[in-house]
Amino acid sequence: MSAIGQHEPPGSVAAFDATMVLTRIGADMNLFAELVEMFIEDTPPLFAEIRSALGSADQSRLILAAHTLCGAIGNFTVAGPYELAKQLELLARANDLESARNSVDTLVRRTDELIASLKQCVQQALS
Repeated sequence: MSAIGQHEPPGSVAAFDATMVLTRIGADMNLFAELVEMFIEDTPPLFAEIRSALGSADQSRLILAAHTLCGAIGNFTVAGPYELAKQLELLARANDLESARNSVDTLVRRTDELIASLKQCVQQALS
């Protein structure tokens, strides 16, 4: 990795704090790449579960999926998409499914930004 610190896609706020992540994993870039790959693989099914739970108004499934997504994002950041995932979980716990439904698209967009930033960091680190 040429520069450790904040990584962000163009025109957005910092998507994740590489220093925090690498400190947690002992600066092991291979482990970092594996974590990123698992996150990328796990995210679409989580969003599918969130949408399915919202579609069937299943509060319990929505809470679990939002909590799981929040934890997955929390491996890389405690800002941006993490805050949105946490907000989704709180809305689910309050059974405010309409507000939860309205928040999903923004959460998806911010998570996609995080994924783009993570991919860029892995490519720089392993090249």
